[in-house]
Amino acid sequence: MSDHVRTAFKAQLAESKRVADQGMENFHIQVYLMNLSGLTFDEIAEVFNTRSSTVTDWKRKGEEAYRRREQGSQPAGEDPVRSGEREPVG
Repeated sequence: MSDHVRTAFKAQLAESKRVADQGMENFHIQVYLMNLSGLTFDEIAEVFNTRSSTVTDWKRKGEEAYRRREQGSQPAGEDPVRSGEREPVG
C-alpha cells in the first residue's frame, strides 16, 4: 500500500472514531435526560435490554458530558440537546 493511501485510510479511521465517540456521547446525554425527565433506570434498561447498573453508568457519563457542554466546552452546533430541553433551574 502506498504512503498516501495509508495516510488517507488513517485519516478516515480517525474521523470514523470521532463520529462514533460523538454518537456515544450523545446517547449518554439522552439517557441522562430520559432519567432527568422521570424514567427510572429499570425502565430505561428494559428498553435497551440491559441491566440497570449499565444505565446508571450511561447516566453518569451523560451527565458529565451534558455539564461540559453547558459550560461551553463543546463546539457550537454539536449539542444534541435542543434549547427547549434544557435542565430546569432550581
